[in-house]
Amino acid sequence: MEADQERMDERMARDFWEAARWPGGQPRCPHCGWQERCYRLTPQPGSRTREGLWRCGGCRKQFTVTVRTVLEGGKLPLRVWVRLIELLCSRAAGWTVRELSEALRISYMSAWMLSDRIRYALNQEPFSGTDVMRWRVEGRASFYPLSEQKAAAMLLAVVPERKHPLASARQLARLARRRSG
Repeated sequence: MEADQERMDERMARDFWEAARWPGGQPRCPHCGWQERCYRLTPQPGSRTREGLWRCGGCRKQFTVTVRTVLEGGKLPLRVWVRLIELLCSRAAGWTVRELSEALRISYMSAWMLSDRIRYALNQEPFSGTDVMRWRVEGRASFYPLSEQKAAAMLLAVVPERKHPLASARQLARLARRRSG
């Protein structure tokens, strides 16, 4: 996968993440675990169905490739996450948040949020015991010993157990404003 961020569209990025999460090509429902009867919903003109949406034949719930992963709930396009994986696998010295923001052409805060999600994922099960723990020691991000597919698959295997602390603080502030006002 040598595509630059400018040449990659959302469909190519979604295909990359689907291949990383479901290597056999058949998706598994993140809600109930069914694999046999999941099918893709195709958007029709004028419908609200978006690209990349799947439905489980067992529990009838809808899902995408990002559901129950560290990518869930993010507002950045999937192609930015693909480019992030490319960068993190490209050099052993790692990347600072400032370097990531310049390379991905996103704001510093967006790069910080991406790196915070990666930092959270590095502390979870698929990454523990690997050579990828360099981030906590040096403060720079690198998946250097891993291939892009392996790093993406490990990143998607992390099931977030918490919401981001800033998100919950924002929700509490919003509730306080509603009650007082």
